[in-house]
Amino acid sequence: MAARTLPAPLSDFLGLRPGDVHLAGGGQTPLPVVAKTAFGDFAANKADGQRGYDRHWQVAASARALLAGLTGARTEDIAFAGSASDAFDRVVQGIGWRKGDNVVLPALDFDTGHAALDRLAARGVSVRKVAPSGWICEESDLIAACDARTRLLYVSQVNALT
Repeated sequence: MAARTLPAPLSDFLGLRPGDVHLAGGGQTPLPVVAKTAFGDFAANKADGQRGYDRHWQVAASARALLAGLTGARTEDIAFAGSASDAFDRVVQGIGWRKGDNVVLPALDFDTGHAALDRLAARGVSVRKVAPSGWICEESDLIAACDARTRLLYVSQVNALT
């Protein structure tokens, strides 16, 4: 795949027309045209039994190798998840939480982050939600809420209000 300069042209995306401005983020972004081909390939592989299943995993292995080359990560450290929320939940569940640990996050942060972290309370983990001043949660307030038992400081770029 040749390197491209951003922003990508409208023609790279399904359903966008000249004059369209699409500002939604998260799971609501327009799909790139290449996704249509990828979906078609996936559907064809699903219909081809074990051979198709094997091709599915070959595509995943190729994508991991590409990402490893771009990031310097090991292929075995690269995982694919169904959404950013699913990926974050997997990271949270992968931490070796202990009773008395805590996590710090802005009170106005994205709901799925809150959901993943709120479940930790049942394991004896304190979930510290830092109140904003107006609409802003200051970095210094987040840091002040951390202590020696803080295992995670969670801040996302989006929330339900942005």
